[in-house]
Parts: sequence; C-alpha cells; structure tokens
Amino acid sequence: VPADAGIRTATIHVEAGAGPLRAGEVVEASALIKDVAAGSVLAVADLRTGGRLIAAVSARFLVVPGVVAPVEKSPANRAAGDGNLAELLGVTVLAGTPDRGRLRAEALPWMANPYGIVHGGIPVALVDLGARNLGESLGEGFRAMSLDINFQRPARIGSDMIVDATARRVGARVAVIEVEITQGRVIASATVTLGRD
Repeated sequence: VPADAGIRTATIHVEAGAGPLRAGEVVEASALIKDVAAGSVLAVADLRTGGRLIAAVSARFLVVPGVVAPVEKSPANRAAGDGNLAELLGVTVLAGTPDRGRLRAEALPWMANPYGIVHGGIPVALVDLGARNLGESLGEGFRAMSLDINFQRPARIGSDMIVDATARRVGARVAVIEVEITQGRVIASATVTLGRD
C-alpha cells in the first residue's frame, strides 16, 4: 500500500475446515494477494495445524487515504493466558434467549490497527462469539461452518461495540445466525452458519 494510503476491511468470508482447534495447537497461515485494483485488494488465506485445514478465508480490503489516528502500542505480554477469547476481549453478556443475544465489548487501544481504528479481526471474533452465545442454547454439537461479514464503517477506539445476534433458522443439523455490531450506528453485519456433526 502506498505510504500515503491505508486499507480498511470491506468483507471477510470464512469457511471452516475439519474440526475445532485444541489447546496448544500451533496454527500456520499462508496468504496470497489475488488481485489489486485502484481502490481495493482481494486476498485469500488458508489456516492449518499439523497439515489439517482449519479454515479457508477470502477478504476484500479498500484502499483509503492516510492514517486516521495515532496508534497506542499494545503491551508486549498481552495474552489470554488461562482465560478464553471472550475474557481477552472483555466481552460482557447483556441479554440472551434461545433466539436472541446481546454482548458488549469496549474498543480498547490495543485493538487498533496501524490506521488507528479497530482491527478487522476484532469484529470477526465478536461475530463468532455472538453466534456461539446463541449456539449454546441450540444444543450440543453445533460449530461454525461459515462466517460472512460486511463492514459498513470503521469501529472507533474508545466506544462500546454492541453485538446483537438473532437466530434466523434452527434445524436439526444447521442453524443460521444473523449478527450486527453497532457503535451508535451499524459498523458490521454478518451471517454465521452453524452445523452439527
């Protein structure tokens, strides 16, 4: 990307591979830029552990002018430790029924990308957590099969991100969850497909 420009995530599509990760597994990622146009970049990636495909990803990024804000350095020792992703992101469950759920996470300075806005991976993680929050009420055995997220605007550091998840279809083997993340206005919307093995 030219020095006077940055990128913003526009869309991410994730297809899950074989089974969930287990604690202690090392993930290897290989990525490839497939296309660069005047205003966007298309990239693909595979995530693997021990040769096993964990996920296939495609993403579209928009090229935008310059840096939005200064970026605060993340603490070098920031890690989940014995906790989980929800604890690392500071997620609070605000509401939950079998059909609807609401989570909250504050957009903290360590979540910023080099352009001073929330890194696109944070909303992806929040979408997954929102869907999984409903998935627990669906019964045992459901796991994410695919996730599609569209970013409408950047998430700003210092504001709460509210995650609303709604079950649109729940069958014996497949559930479709729609998720929306807001900071006053919608910043991202997503569809997650859960499947039962």
